[in-house]
Amino acid sequence: MTEGMCDEIIDGKYRGWADRVADTLAKESSNFSYVNLAIRGKLLHQVIDGQIPEAAKFVTGSDTLISFHAGAN
Repeated sequence: MTEGMCDEIIDGKYRGWADRVADTLAKESSNFSYVNLAIRGKLLHQVIDGQIPEAAKFVTGSDTLISFHAGAN
């Protein structure tokens, strides 16, 4: 879902919902940064053990927005 597979746009590339939200937020703030760590096929424990510690490195303050989605299948 977050990775954007099957969310094809006109040029044939994939843009998931998180990419689209980031595009909109970037237009609102010149100090905006975005990281998408989504990797399809990861098991829940792999996300918790590997991606959450990596994502925590990007928390910069109270205005940090985090979306977490895993284990839907």
